[in-house]
Amino acid sequence: MNIPYDVDLDGQGFVIAHHVFITDRIASNQLPTPGNPVVPMDAVDYLKGIHNGTIPIAGTGWEQVSIHPLAAGRTRAAFLVSRIVALNDAAARATLGV
Repeated sequence: MNIPYDVDLDGQGFVIAHHVFITDRIASNQLPTPGNPVVPMDAVDYLKGIHNGTIPIAGTGWEQVSIHPLAAGRTRAAFLVSRIVALNDAAARATLGV
């Protein structure tokens, strides 16, 4: 499932890019495992590690507080988890435990 969670705006306030998190467990949707970049990790498992604290969030970009109007003061990771719950992606919710 594609979960939209953020947008980029130009100087005039127009949307110029959408950020989408893909929860499908496919080879093209894998990231290097922190601490062992040779081993690939599914993106949902990576988000789970950030969400439960087993992967340090500092330096990943997910620690940034979102300026998206729907995410007032929340980190990007917290907002993405809330979007996964709101859109009811059952497989990703089961992995995340939410």
